[in-house]
Amino acid sequence: MCGHAKELCRRADVEYTEIEPGAPGQMEKWEFQEKFPNIMGFPYIIISQEDQPDMQMVGVVEMAKFFLKKGLVSSKKK
Repeated sequence: MCGHAKELCRRADVEYTEIEPGAPGQMEKWEFQEKFPNIMGFPYIIISQEDQPDMQMVGVVEMAKFFLKKGLVSSKKK
């Protein structure tokens, strides 16, 4: 997960799990590609919410827009 995505999660007080396919202790790259065959970007983000289907997105901009819509972060500079 890129540093910007991590910082955005920190600001939104959202827990996350980072997966780096092929890294020691992580799933193999082929397993990741088999599970998510249509991924064409980084970071690939899956947001799980109670009583709702998982949301899948590529990139920090989409995640930031989602967090703004949910009121988890603000676009105002301090």
